[in-house]
Amino acid sequence: MVVTAATLLCVYVPVLNESFLRVLFGVAMVLFVPGYTLIAALFPVRDDLMVNP
Repeated sequence: MVVTAATLLCVYVPVLNESFLRVLFGVAMVLFVPGYTLIAALFPVRDDLMVNP
């Protein structure tokens, strides 16, 4: 949620909109976050699969 909030700030605040932070957070949101979510869904930790230990 912090990365999303930082990305939104870099897009909508005029001072940050012209900085390199917009590119940095934008690339992270487009490439890293969806990839991490996909890998976490495809390969869960063994403890995440157990319903009742």
